[in-house]
Amino acid sequence: MRVLYDHQIFQMQNFGGISRYFTELMLNRDYTKTDCKISLLFSSNEHLKNKALKKSTSYFPIKYNKKYYRYINFINKHFSNINLMIADYDIFHPTFYEDYYINNNFNKPYVITVYDLINEKYPEYFHNNEVFINKKRRVITNAKRIISISENTKKDIIDYYNVDESKIDVTYLAESLSSIQSIRTNDLPKNYLLYVGKRSGYKNFERFYKGINKILVSEQDLYLVCAGGGDFNYLEKQMFNENNTAHKIKYISFNSDAKLKFLYENAIAFIFPSLYEGFGIPVLESFASGCVTCLSNTSSLKEIGGKGALYFDPYSSDDIKSCVQHALTLDKSNHYTNAGSNELTKYSWKQTLNETYDIYKKCLE
Repeated sequence: MRVLYDHQIFQMQNFGGISRYFTELMLNRDYTKTDCKISLLFSSNEHLKNKALKKSTSYFPIKYNKKYYRYINFINKHFSNINLMIADYDIFHPTFYEDYYINNNFNKPYVITVYDLINEKYPEYFHNNEVFINKKRRVITNAKRIISISENTKKDIIDYYNVDESKIDVTYLAESLSSIQSIRTNDLPKNYLLYVGKRSGYKNFERFYKGINKILVSEQDLYLVCAGGGDFNYLEKQMFNENNTAHKIKYISFNSDAKLKFLYENAIAFIFPSLYEGFGIPVLESFASGCVTCLSNTSSLKEIGGKGALYFDPYSSDDIKSCVQHALTLDKSNHYTNAGSNELTKYSWKQTLNETYDIYKKCLE
């Protein structure tokens, strides 16, 4: 079976869950003898540096610059349109919700993966949201099959788009850290709480910070490490200074999974205060690293975390504080880290690929 992926998610430089998902589908393709190709010319995506993907794509690395992103996207989109018309493939699997191909008159079925419905549920956090949702609706409506990455996301798809349930397949994601050796990240404090990823909007960082700032003040040797998501902005720095905790909060940039794993392994606890997640790969990354894991009790996070995590109400700073205080009393041989390891056995990229392959076959029936 020949599968064509498009450019959308791969042209960005990130270690995000979506590009990791498609990368793992290609890295594990021998498991189902699937022949995969990315329709892409220009990219700076870190995942595509993997030597095993050389046959799947041919691209010219670029230094990511927002100023030139529109031009890069224009060229990559044009290249994808050409491939849709002339490439030899059986299934098209677009990597995001751009609808450029809907009226392109290509005659192959396509499957779309829906990662979350955050734009629909929290529109106040997004610019030009109506245009985005309209494109997403067209893509979902015209797809032969829909992949949902959690039962919670499937329910949201049905609720918001009135899609026939029989058209949706739930296929869980997995993690990539358990199979690699960690690499030391310098300048880390000895005792720290870990936050990973973006911090704006629905990620709920400000409320999380308000919940733990008094703990940071009272615990002399405790720090907060924020990994990835960009350096702190002016408002964040102002918030830290006003609460006399600026010296207790550190930003760490990482450029490899091995360094990310080290951050998890050495944290007292990983906290994920997001108001909404379609799946939450960091949950599994924390489990894979033997880290005490504290999660919001909303959206898909309890579905994915199961019995392996502590939970809190992400709308309550007091509840966040109580959960973190509890985590500080635990050690890495406690029930939650062992339960996290047990939960992790439910997920693997080979399983994801096998289920995705079955969905591709449904598209050809």
